[in-house]
Amino acid sequence: MRRFRLRLATLGALSCAVFLAVATLEAIAAPAAFDFYARGPYHAGVPKPAEILGYEPGTFHTTYGNMERVLDAIQRARPERVKREPFGRTVESRERALFIVSAPENLAKLDAIRDGNAKLADPRGVPAGEIERLTRELPVTVWLNYSIHGDESASFEAMMQVAYQLVAGDDSLTQRLLKNAVVLINPAHNPDGHERFVTWINAHGQGNPEHWALEQQRSQPWGIGGRRTHYQFDPNRDALAMSQPESRQMSREIRHWRPQVFVDHHGQVASFFFPPTSEPTNRMLGLTDYHKWVDRFGRGNAAAFDRYGWEYYVRDIFDFHATGYWHDLRDRRRRQPGVPSRRRDGRDAARRHGAALHRLARDPADGSAVPAGTAGRHGVVRAHVVHAGQGRAARVRTRCHGPAARGGAGGEPPVRGR
Repeated sequence: MRRFRLRLATLGALSCAVFLAVATLEAIAAPAAFDFYARGPYHAGVPKPAEILGYEPGTFHTTYGNMERVLDAIQRARPERVKREPFGRTVESRERALFIVSAPENLAKLDAIRDGNAKLADPRGVPAGEIERLTRELPVTVWLNYSIHGDESASFEAMMQVAYQLVAGDDSLTQRLLKNAVVLINPAHNPDGHERFVTWINAHGQGNPEHWALEQQRSQPWGIGGRRTHYQFDPNRDALAMSQPESRQMSREIRHWRPQVFVDHHGQVASFFFPPTSEPTNRMLGLTDYHKWVDRFGRGNAAAFDRYGWEYYVRDIFDFHATGYWHDLRDRRRRQPGVPSRRRDGRDAARRHGAALHRLARDPADGSAVPAGTAGRHGVVRAHVVHAGQGRAARVRTRCHGPAARGGAGGEPPVRGR
């Protein structure tokens, strides 16, 4: 009996130990909770987007006009960090402008930065010493392109949170970022399509996440077509033909700035795709460097998503070769790769989680997947966007935390088309 009781006691102690070990592992593995305002302190005079809108971005679809109200209020509150540069109008006369955020000393010399970028993009006739000086001294120029498809709304909503973080953030990481980067925010690539979609969805939607629900993207009635421009053309098929006025404006402005990093934000929220991609169109790109940096971009994204337990997939190969895609425009004209941001489903994403995914994967002010130091004033790239760094312009780095790859959602095959 004593032996039996001893065995029971031993078994009980062992079970308790196993339970505690499992509980400890689960606690360690538990994903962190995401908070849009975790990286403070924030400048008290800069209003949060929700204070202007009356709701949190991602909980309701924001119109183009209300988005402009948010950015205008943020700029007025802290003009030393922001400049606004109009570059055209849509067919329906909505003004398009870059929301430029950086440190005051960088904003004071934007013309010189543009001139330097042009020399780095085409160094013919430029002395080697000047090239070395430019790569050492220039801040990196980052173009964040949002909502190329007007009904892919998560990126549009997240853009306002990114703008707030960059302008209002007084933490050392955001300040270092702005010192080492000029961030060009294009709030909406396709304002006309976005406005059609938002007007319809806000009038008829009920927040139903089911695929059969009225408000889901694939159920849009004929004539709405928020994905497309005024003339019902997909803007993400026009980076070669340049048939739409919005495309020609974009191309002109990109050539004006020559950004080192171009980020094309899409939607929606089921699961992200991270690199590797298919081979680039431009075979003169320099594939060794191309593969190195695209891999680091993808791993940096994966590390940030692992922290929050969010799904993504890296298996198979994404279609990085189509000449009509805007993230491929850089491959045809420049030596630095563009990076797409893509999700697997087509469902409506006017909800907070969707905006959080975009904000984390693109917001330079979350330090979860970046190193404290970097090679290059071209900063630290985490989740497709430059993070602040020590050093200068020739290179961009990310550091990986956590596993390099995770499986796709439910084993479903990746979506190749865009």
